[in-house]
Amino acid sequence: MVVATRPRMRILVAEEDREEADILSLLLDVEGHRSAVAYDGKRALQLAQQMRPDAVLLDLRLAEVNGLDLCRQLRAQAPPYQPPVIIFTGHLRPQDIAASRIAAADGYLAKPAVPDKLLAVLDRIVAARKAMLVALRRRSTEPAMLRAAARSEAVGFQRVDHPAPSDALIRG
Repeated sequence: MVVATRPRMRILVAEEDREEADILSLLLDVEGHRSAVAYDGKRALQLAQQMRPDAVLLDLRLAEVNGLDLCRQLRAQAPPYQPPVIIFTGHLRPQDIAASRIAAADGYLAKPAVPDKLLAVLDRIVAARKAMLVALRRRSTEPAMLRAAARSEAVGFQRVDHPAPSDALIRG
């Protein structure tokens, strides 16, 4: 019997590199999550509206609609449905990180990523977002709910530095 150590999530992978997207999707599926892949921004937006993912891993370079514009469109959806968005890209330029923050991304993760780090970032950001939504729905002044919302704010924009090549996902 297999015991899941992480809660099962629906994760949308928006990545133009088909091989990289498929490897990432396979990793997520092996970890017990349900993933869907979009190779361009237009398809990613369609899938996000259909599947309502728990999180979106989003490359900056996408055809049709670029990653930053897609992030803004996901943020413009009606509350409470605005999935956590993690920019997942090989670009570590300060202007890309700043643009990701302005587009309201929840995090920024450099490629290639160590699988455990990627999964930990997903878990942390999704848990923080869910805690915040629960607190907002209850509009409660219960100390536990307020602490959860504060942790959500503290998690905020996450940057995980580029891993050593030996720790990275295999790229084609």
